[in-house]
Amino acid sequence: MSKTLLLSHIVFGTKNRERTIPPDQKEKLFRFIWSVLKEHKCVLYRINGMGDHVHMLVDIHPSVAVATLMREVKSKSSQWMKKSGFFPAFDSWGQEYFAESKSVADKDRVINYIKEQETHHRTITADGEFKGLFAVNGFSWFDDDLR
Repeated sequence: MSKTLLLSHIVFGTKNRERTIPPDQKEKLFRFIWSVLKEHKCVLYRINGMGDHVHMLVDIHPSVAVATLMREVKSKSSQWMKKSGFFPAFDSWGQEYFAESKSVADKDRVINYIKEQETHHRTITADGEFKGLFAVNGFSWFDDDLR
């Protein structure tokens, strides 16, 4: 039996990073996204976010590519959000996403980071957060990234 652990910290945002995820509806969205991940045999360790973006730490099943998984998560959740009535201002997700692989040694730190999003964003903007994630991973930041 093959054994894999493909931990990925994934971040994606609403179109133009508009704040269209009401705080009192986030839990419903996160549960829906979790159901899509389970369809693909992925394990969700933590999900959280703000009104304009979502973070998740996922053990991605080896049968699914990250691009395929994210296309499914964004497409299915977008359709559900528009039909549900809980997200009246939501238009769509941005085209891009950010994904970084993580080690088992990083797991608890990333879980805590995701868990503490509300606290974290009292002192840093989404752009500031994303610029930092890009820099740590050797990516250049452009102002239209993750929009």
